[in-house]
Amino acid sequence: MTGPATTGSPTSATAHQLWTRSRGLLVALAVLVLAGIVLAVLRSGDQHGRLDPRSPDRYGTRAVAQLLADRGVTTRVVTSTDAAVEATGPSSTLVVTEPDRLTDRQQRLLQDAAGSAGRTVLLSPGPASVGVLAPGVRASGPAGATPRSPDCDFAPARRAGDADVGGIRYASDDPDAASCYLSDDLPSLLRVPGPRGRDTVLLGSPDILYNDRLAENGNASLALQLLGSRPEVVWYLPSLSDTAASDGGDRGFLDLVPEGWIWGTAQLAVAAALAALWRARRLGPISPERLPVAVRASEATEGRARLYQQANARDRASLEGLRAEIAKAVVGQDPAVTGLVVALLCRGHVLLEGVPGVAKTLLIRALAASLELDTKRVQFTPDLMPSDVTGSLVYDARTAEFSFQPGPVFTNLLLADEINRTPPKTQASLLEAMEERQITVDGTPRALPDPFLVAATQNPVEYEGTYPLPEAQLDRFLLKLTVPLPGRQEEIDVLTRHVEGFDPRDLRAAGLRPVANPADLEAARAGVAKTAVSPEITGYVVDICRATRESPSLSLGASPRGATALLSTSRAWAWLTGRDYVIPDDVKALALPTLRHRVQLRPEAEMEGVTADSVIQAILANVPVPR
Repeated sequence: MTGPATTGSPTSATAHQLWTRSRGLLVALAVLVLAGIVLAVLRSGDQHGRLDPRSPDRYGTRAVAQLLADRGVTTRVVTSTDAAVEATGPSSTLVVTEPDRLTDRQQRLLQDAAGSAGRTVLLSPGPASVGVLAPGVRASGPAGATPRSPDCDFAPARRAGDADVGGIRYASDDPDAASCYLSDDLPSLLRVPGPRGRDTVLLGSPDILYNDRLAENGNASLALQLLGSRPEVVWYLPSLSDTAASDGGDRGFLDLVPEGWIWGTAQLAVAAALAALWRARRLGPISPERLPVAVRASEATEGRARLYQQANARDRASLEGLRAEIAKAVVGQDPAVTGLVVALLCRGHVLLEGVPGVAKTLLIRALAASLELDTKRVQFTPDLMPSDVTGSLVYDARTAEFSFQPGPVFTNLLLADEINRTPPKTQASLLEAMEERQITVDGTPRALPDPFLVAATQNPVEYEGTYPLPEAQLDRFLLKLTVPLPGRQEEIDVLTRHVEGFDPRDLRAAGLRPVANPADLEAARAGVAKTAVSPEITGYVVDICRATRESPSLSLGASPRGATALLSTSRAWAWLTGRDYVIPDDVKALALPTLRHRVQLRPEAEMEGVTADSVIQAILANVPVPR
């Protein structure tokens, strides 16, 4: 006896048939969705807010905007060419992002705006834009944005040192153009001078401005100096709302969408629509479910801020901003400006020497105006008494007691103008203050404020009525900086500034404002103190100083205090250039200003035209460099 035959239900058979017929389509759909997601992640995710000063994302530029704001430089974001033209003026820096995506009309309008800007910075301009925005410049193939040395005389690049500069490379027929960060003899940073002190800077890649790369190498220094030379930055971001974007109908919405996004977005949209339709029809309604979401600190705005506001980078940028601020008043003289910053980091004193009229006093006044520090000036004359500097006890007839009246030495920054025109007795009144940071009056020691720096000037040609500084006092100065006559172009820039109304007696009107304070200095000094020094570098410093004592051209060599000073200045220079360790090049860079005033030539060598600098340079060439 047989039982009834079993047959499958029509429903299950239909489902099986549908699966058999549609599984190829579903696999293709899954691949399409996966490809769309991968493409969207690669093409879009990290690029959100790219080059936007308001964005904390890794490719945003909020970090550099905040550092500029800390130095009194405002950043104004504009999204139309009309707004850029209206906002740009001689006291502003115009930053143009994505110039190759602009229409011809937009480029012409921005070129007009650049004509009135103090500085124009073009980010990654290629062949499509350099012809209009930078006439006479040619764009070439790109190079990788890797750490490179500047190898040029452009002051901001030279001060910043190694930076992550690459991208598009440029060539110019202008003989005065500065070519920096070369790759195959072509620069990725080109500075083209313009009329009346204006200039245009072409940057082959914007990597130095990104939040996640600002703290690397000399990126922060280079960014602040390129963008912070004027009180305001006008930051142009292309936008669909710009009416100038439509010039003849040849460009529209799709021209502003980055390459690859259109196809990827279309794939993702189709895949999402098909998936939603399939789920709605076959699997029933979608039930939303609350899932726990974990957000890493690095993905939050506050976390991003903590990442790109690394203490070391901010402290270094503060001191770089100080150098950029001084440059608003003093043209050129970059080594002297750097020396003053090094002295501040090392708690040392500086002696500036140069012929009259090379801005020695203006340089120190600009330093004081750029710091939130108390400053006083003393004009050293033959009749100046020690008590005029240190202070004295004054009899008060009302109380019948003596009270101490502090002298000008009780300040943070003391400008000792023409220090070699006062007698040795008055010069000696500064010895205790410079070494012990205190003065003693009537047997009572009195501490000086911290920080305390003596910046003294002297004129080498004024022998009439001068008193040479004794060796004991010269040794108290950490650095002796020579202030040479400016070059031809620098002197033209000086005269141009005066024509435009610059008044050296009114530095505030020139735009100088405090960009650092004692807290910044303390933080920077803490960073310098952490700079590592290997035993080989210590031995190298000692060998250099011992060689000065054995040189036949010198009657007096550098003392152990000189060796300590050279090591200290080398650590400060290494920290300023973005390293946490000292290399032999740091020692060589600071050897001349640290040692030139600590050695004394023999008379016969001096008669033969030998100088202290030439002897030290010969020693540096002969002392073995550690490997």
